[in-house]
Amino acid sequence: MFKQGEKFKNNQRKYKALIEKYHLNMISLNQLNVVNNLKSKRYACISEGFDGGASMNAVEQKNLAEKTKIDRLEGQFNDNMRQYITKYKTYLKELASRQTSLNSRLKNKVIRYGTNYYYINNTGIARQFTDASWRGKDESCPNSNTTINAQEFSRLSLGPPMNIGELCRSGGYNAKDQSSGSAAWVDNLGYKHLYTDFINRNKTCPADTVNVTGIQFNAIPTGNNYGPNDTCNTMSLDSPLYDQLVVLNQKMISDVTAMKGEVNKMATEDVTLDTDIEKQKTILTNTYSALLKEQKKIKQMKADIEQYKAETEDQFLSVPSVQMHHMMWAIIGGAFIATIIYNSK
Repeated sequence: MFKQGEKFKNNQRKYKALIEKYHLNMISLNQLNVVNNLKSKRYACISEGFDGGASMNAVEQKNLAEKTKIDRLEGQFNDNMRQYITKYKTYLKELASRQTSLNSRLKNKVIRYGTNYYYINNTGIARQFTDASWRGKDESCPNSNTTINAQEFSRLSLGPPMNIGELCRSGGYNAKDQSSGSAAWVDNLGYKHLYTDFINRNKTCPADTVNVTGIQFNAIPTGNNYGPNDTCNTMSLDSPLYDQLVVLNQKMISDVTAMKGEVNKMATEDVTLDTDIEKQKTILTNTYSALLKEQKKIKQMKADIEQYKAETEDQFLSVPSVQMHHMMWAIIGGAFIATIIYNSK
């Protein structure tokens, strides 16, 4: 009987040790709610973000910051695009106006204005001959039979001066040096742009070339070299709008490049975040499994305690019965002994 009571006390101590306050804060005997109950410092990384949106977590803050940055770049791009469309329409109107106002008798001609001679290409670009270049002009440059007035000259756009031995030819073609084999795009202003790689040139640049002598090729004014990203424009105009369009185009390219970089950065961060989330899921799963085991232990311990408690109560109830039984036998024995003594007397 006494050993059974001692066993009951030992199990009570084990039960209390097993369900400390720390464990009770996390689990329930009736219902195991891991997500809501794992709100301790130890499991802060797991419970964060499961509060129903009451507070913004670090991931949401970072996503919001990145979205704000991309929205700002997109806004800049759209604003530049609106300006570009407006200015480009004005630029085309100005170009068309100059083209229609240019008398056909002046195109691809050498004219005289004042005391100077000019070659005028088919887009209205006037290129002045110096005294030396006029004396040493190429045979493609005819003598001038046309003189224009100030009003007609004001409708022309000025290009670079003509060089000695340079062809009188409108731009918008590929010139190839017969001597060296070098190829270059000649724009409508009269500048040549050497190709860094003619085979891998931009798709806007034609494949046909015009063979010229080394003197003619070297006489063409040199502009910047053309790589695979440089387009061969067939129209140009001496206008402030053209420079503004170039600047806006560069800004839009810069914005698109920046947005692409941000998107790639977010993609990389998403991969890292997915990896971290998988790790946290593993931790949560392991914790959940461990708590299930703890729950089973507690249920078993509670059942054992209830059994020990019932057994102990049975023991406590049987003690008075045994004591009464012993007392009755003692009374009977005493009476029996007293009877013997009395009879013996």
